Amino acid sequence: MFEANVHFGNDLIENAIQKNKNIFYLDPRVTKIIKEYKNKYPKYSGIVYHPEITSETLKILNIFKYLPENKVPVLAVVGTSSKQGKFSAQLVIKNVLEKEGYNVGFFATEPQGELYGASFSFPYGHLSSVTIDPNESLDAVPIIMKGIETFNNPHIILAGTQSGLVPRSIKQQGMGKTELMNICVLSAMKPDGLICAINPDDSLETIENTLKVAKIYTKSEIIFMIMTPYKRTDEKGDLNFRKLEPLEYITAREKIIRHFNIPVIDIMDSQNEEFILNEIENFFS
Repeated sequence: MFEANVHFGNDLIENAIQKNKNIFYLDPRVTKIIKEYKNKYPKYSGIVYHPEITSETLKILNIFKYLPENKVPVLAVVGTSSKQGKFSAQLVIKNVLEKEGYNVGFFATEPQGELYGASFSFPYGHLSSVTIDPNESLDAVPIIMKGIETFNNPHIILAGTQSGLVPRSIKQQGMGKTELMNICVLSAMKPDGLICAINPDDSLETIENTLKVAKIYTKSEIIFMIMTPYKRTDEKGDLNFRKLEPLEYITAREKIIRHFNIPVIDIMDSQNEEFILNEIENFFS
């Protein structure tokens, strides 16, 4: 399957360049392949774009460091782990607010963010194309946030982090690197309110530690938590998901609500759109 995928990807790129199409790509490893095909078809005149943050980007951003400080509220989605639908949750929130007439600035940390209306992408997650270090992100992110407000004039800025804020295993390879970048990016966003994504099988301690870290580094409160009805399974070393039965989901949800006294919803359930809008408006009013 992997080999077939590589061949298919190469065919897609060659066809796009041969037919003079624009290319928006997400994986930095593809850069070399595109360059080779461009040499093969020198008449290619399409636009090739890959969202990335480099030392050169930082130099450009520094020109804007004296923009006015943010005045509009910033809402950030954080989580206890990866693969929780945090980006999907941001799109739902963005859609709910825009349907109500709000202009939403969107700071995405996924490479596909700009394809979904993000004002700026800072893709520091899996296969990151952010090559600046965490300390430099503390300078870059505030400039980006100020730029979004200055140039897009939003009512609110929506943002989100990658993976979790607290290491889940001390044996995990590279443990702490993603979490360190997460904390730097999150604190640099300066969010006024937080939404936390959790898993049905998260321990109360895992959730509590995540909430504590988020609050310590942002001085903000959790508006509500989101939990989709999928439980992780580990079959033959592969990460898979099993959808919970309705009673299983309700039981897990109610346990968390009782312990933390914070609302928990399935954000992908369209019946919760009114709740999402009311909670965000009430929090920031």
